[in-house]
Amino acid sequence: MSLRNKARLFLIIFLFGFFGSSLFAQDDSSKDKNFQKENSGTYVKTELIRGNFDLYGNNYRFNDFWIGIEHYMARNRLTISGFSFGYKKEDFSSSNYGHFVNGKLFWKFKTRWFDFKPGVGMEWGKPSPRFEHTNFKYSGDKLVSYERVYLERNANVPFDIKSTGLAGLFFETGLSRKAGPMMFEGGARFGINGFVVNEFYFSDDGNLDFQSSKKERNLIPVLYIGVGIKIF
Repeated sequence: MSLRNKARLFLIIFLFGFFGSSLFAQDDSSKDKNFQKENSGTYVKTELIRGNFDLYGNNYRFNDFWIGIEHYMARNRLTISGFSFGYKKEDFSSSNYGHFVNGKLFWKFKTRWFDFKPGVGMEWGKPSPRFEHTNFKYSGDKLVSYERVYLERNANVPFDIKSTGLAGLFFETGLSRKAGPMMFEGGARFGINGFVVNEFYFSDDGNLDFQSSKKERNLIPVLYIGVGIKIF
């Protein structure tokens, strides 16, 4: 299934999950309204995101920021507990790139102390060049080859060159806890991104020749902590 078809499927599931089940829901006046009020609501939420991992011989360390709206439903709709949408900024050194919008669906399973909260979502935007690296290989002091690694672009963004954007899926798992109008959360998130690796080598006569090119998908792991305040 192509990434575009995955995006369409995600949107269909989201809309059907949110609106579809209301067609089949029955009004039950015996529901505990206090329970519904406690478990539903809309929050303004911010997240600090930290990445620190090794990939293709390079260590990647970065900090991102996310702000958005997160909504908890009074009752699960097709098992879905809520949804969120927002804006993520990566690489604060430039305003020309590192802008993403995203949305996700999540499920909530209540435990004694925390809510276990897995989710799945999609983001779209213009990535920073932080995953672009060149790895050089030497034989003694002689440079014999190198490989160029970069993030695969697969989408368009407004007012920019074609195919400089990125659309990708992610999934996450976290723990959250509510305290009055506040909500606190922490967890791990995994993006699914494609990478391109081009290899070049120097022949005996000193010419630079193309050797190979490959595309691979990798999981991009990050940790996040978030805090939200209830507005509705």
